[in-house]
Amino acid sequence: MKKTETILEETERHEYQEEKKVKFSRLLKFYLIPGWREPEFEATEFEIGKIKSKRRLFRRLLTPLSIVGILMILFIAFLAVYSPWLTPFSIENLTPPKYPFETPYLDPSTKHPFGTTKYGFDLLGRIIWGARTALTAA
Repeated sequence: MKKTETILEETERHEYQEEKKVKFSRLLKFYLIPGWREPEFEATEFEIGKIKSKRRLFRRLLTPLSIVGILMILFIAFLAVYSPWLTPFSIENLTPPKYPFETPYLDPSTKHPFGTTKYGFDLLGRIIWGARTALTAA
């Protein structure tokens, strides 16, 4: 039994010395060769960097300002898609060939929630139909 124990101790000591040599050579390379990096470490670092970049992008998208911006874009897209059902005025009633005979610059009311332009056109209807035109052009 003693013989096997001593053999094991010797091999363990030999492995420990080999590990020390490898560690020392790695440290020596690290200190003496500019820009030297451990290849195994580089691969692991690359994988971690990919995961972190995805997380960073997701964190940037979850800031309050970006959420407000995304909601505004979705709202404008909703207005553009459903514009015929959201405004009582058709596009023909909001274009210049026919001027309405209402007074210009009306204050917001139930009939015109955003008021009217200097020619008497409904502002809400023009914004909604304009969003549709802009979305179609994009």
